[in-house]
Amino acid sequence: MGLKNDLKAAQRTFKMLAAFVETSGGFIHDNVVPFSNAEKSWLRLVAGCCMLKICEQKGVGDEFNVSQFCVLSKLMNVSF
Repeated sequence: MGLKNDLKAAQRTFKMLAAFVETSGGFIHDNVVPFSNAEKSWLRLVAGCCMLKICEQKGVGDEFNVSQFCVLSKLMNVSF
């Protein structure tokens, strides 16, 4: 909710959430914190849900660009 006045923070948040989806949930280096496949799947799902929830806010959803939308659409593809 605090992103309404800070568009740069919104852009950085979208970028971070998209990175979780792009890296199949393994955004944090695997050798530091080894996540199971179930945990990675959960991280991808939560990142996608957060992206959609943020887009509900007026003005902030405009910062969601086309490449991030394409990354989000990859969640519908089961073959990660």
